[in-house]
Amino acid sequence: MNPETTTILVILLRALVPFLILRWPLIGAILAIVVDATDLMIFEAFGAVFPEGIQYHHFDKIFDIWYLFFEFIVVMTWKDKIARNIAASLFTWRFAGFLTFIL
Repeated sequence: MNPETTTILVILLRALVPFLILRWPLIGAILAIVVDATDLMIFEAFGAVFPEGIQYHHFDKIFDIWYLFFEFIVVMTWKDKIARNIAASLFTWRFAGFLTFIL
């Protein structure tokens, strides 16, 4: 597999797998975590090509927030107000850290 194809494949996986969280929250979250954990290994095995100026860490953080946002959407449907508020606070804290890291 050439480096460009590898990059496109990983981007598609990281972008599309989180949609499974909306239909099957637990399985979707586990798959999103697995894809997150293995993307660097895939890049190292097959090579990665990022556009100039984009670092892997920024790429990874953007897609981390992407799948966590889908989990946040599911959390907002929980009936338990305390659990929902704690999870929403944790996501907000993580998002603030993301903005700090990216900026």
